[in-house]
Amino acid sequence: MPIDAQTVSAVVGAVGLSTIVAAAINAVSNRKKTGADATKVITDAALGVVTQLQSRIKELLDEVQELKAREDSRDRREDAARRALIRHHQWDLRLVSIVNESLPGHKNLLPPPPLFQEDDWLNEQDQTTPQP
Repeated sequence: MPIDAQTVSAVVGAVGLSTIVAAAINAVSNRKKTGADATKVITDAALGVVTQLQSRIKELLDEVQELKAREDSRDRREDAARRALIRHHQWDLRLVSIVNESLPGHKNLLPPPPLFQEDDWLNEQDQTTPQP
């Protein structure tokens, strides 16, 4: 079988064409694979970020709960101290009144200054605090 220029040209063309087709098929296939790999990398990175954020949010929520508990405890202590101060002030007022009435001939004692004169809190508490 004689090999002429047309046959060589046809064989080279067929080989070249098949190489181009194979490269195109490979490129399309790799593009899908590369796209899937990129999607997996992005998904894994996002999952890592979400996991870190969830962990940090849990830590912050725990811290908020601790701060709320400390604030509630402080508020209870502050309320108890304020109630004790009011009771002491009321007792001082009674004591001054009793001393002024019971000891004739002495210089009258002045009552102690009012508590919390800058706000109405004492007036609200006087209405709700039972008199002993």
